[in-house]
Amino acid sequence: MIAETGQLREVAWREVFPWLRIFTALRLSLQPSKLLLATVGVVLTSGGWYFFARLFAGSDDPAVRDLVAKTTFWPWEDPLLGFWSLKAEVWRTFATAWPEVYLRLTAPFAVWFRADASPAALALGALQGLWALLVWSVFGAAICRLAAVQLAQGRRYQLGQAMRHAMSKWPSYLAAPLFPLLFLFVLGIPALLLGLLSWFDIGYLLAGVLWPVALVLGLLSALLVVGVALGWPLMWGAISTECSDTFDALSRSYSYVSQRPLHLLFYSAVATVAFALGYLFVSLVGYLTLHTAAWQASWSAPYPRQQAIHQVQQRGLHQLIVPSRPAAADQAQQQPEHTWGDYVVAFWATVVRTVVFSFPYAFFWTVAVAIYQVLRWDAEATHLDEVHLDEEEEEQAPVPVPAAPSASSSGEAPGQEQQGLQESSPGGPQAGEASSGASAQESSAQPPLDSPTEEDKPAE
Repeated sequence: MIAETGQLREVAWREVFPWLRIFTALRLSLQPSKLLLATVGVVLTSGGWYFFARLFAGSDDPAVRDLVAKTTFWPWEDPLLGFWSLKAEVWRTFATAWPEVYLRLTAPFAVWFRADASPAALALGALQGLWALLVWSVFGAAICRLAAVQLAQGRRYQLGQAMRHAMSKWPSYLAAPLFPLLFLFVLGIPALLLGLLSWFDIGYLLAGVLWPVALVLGLLSALLVVGVALGWPLMWGAISTECSDTFDALSRSYSYVSQRPLHLLFYSAVATVAFALGYLFVSLVGYLTLHTAAWQASWSAPYPRQQAIHQVQQRGLHQLIVPSRPAAADQAQQQPEHTWGDYVVAFWATVVRTVVFSFPYAFFWTVAVAIYQVLRWDAEATHLDEVHLDEEEEEQAPVPVPAAPSASSSGEAPGQEQQGLQESSPGGPQAGEASSGASAQESSAQPPLDSPTEEDKPAE
């Protein structure tokens, strides 16, 4: 007997290699809704950081100056669009812009771990860190929710639904990365007491005897810091996918980081490659948008106006309002006077720059959800399309059906009438009989012959 052999027709690559979902996250991060949320979040974060940095502008503390230099950077000051080329430094920017999002968001908290941090630096780091968490607990959470539903089920999810989810869950998003930091200070209380004993010689000797206790607590604190440093984006992915609370997100993130560290490292490397391709595309489109608009306007504009459009688009609105200091006095005299039209054109060029700069943030939150879902599949064998949906989100639009005859006129029981409508198909013969029966009922108001009557019904 000849054995039947099957023919391989298609390979489900996304099931064989689940990490390909990261490239799907790249495509989703290019959607206008996510770019809009990221742009608003970046502008609000930069504005708040600028305000808090002004409060400590007169400080000579090196930790304060370093933190101000890392955080006081407006999104439209990105120089990449000004001289887009294929040089080596530009390619390094494409690859490192995504990790820079992580480093910039964690910079206010990193100052707390500096040995030379003064009270002013600690206060500035706390203010900027809390402000960033407040902003992204709304806009970053909305991006994560959009990505969670779209990655899992591929269904359309409205921006308003994502914002309602973020507004209802923002305390959980805010508290998820703060809880480990608060517990870190609790672990540091014994070491703080040992530090108080070191003010005296005898106390310092006693602190040295008890120093192994401080080392054990330091080890626990180090593991806690590593877990929150690697897993806090996964916490937001867990809340967006599971609609869970803070403690469930903490448990999942620490569990996945400890169980699958090499997987997390591999997925991060794949995300870096995907981001480099996406940022290359976005920056090229942004540069061509500015260049093509100026080129097409040059078809009819006079030559001096053509030069002015190219210059103001390249410089941006921030350099027109606050120009850079010239190297010599004669260069200051050569600065042209700008018209109101220059400022308006520079404003729209600044909008394009801001959207391009915001793409790394949209990708960061989207790929965090993708990596969380893949790690969940690795650690718990949970299917990739599982995502928590509320009752109102699960509801589908009702299918319109023709009006059915009432029970009083047709003599048919309501349950039998509904069952007949459900069993009939739009193109089948039963649907034709139902529609013809309805037409006959409307015209003659007589019950059909095969409908049950009161005599045919069994006795109750």
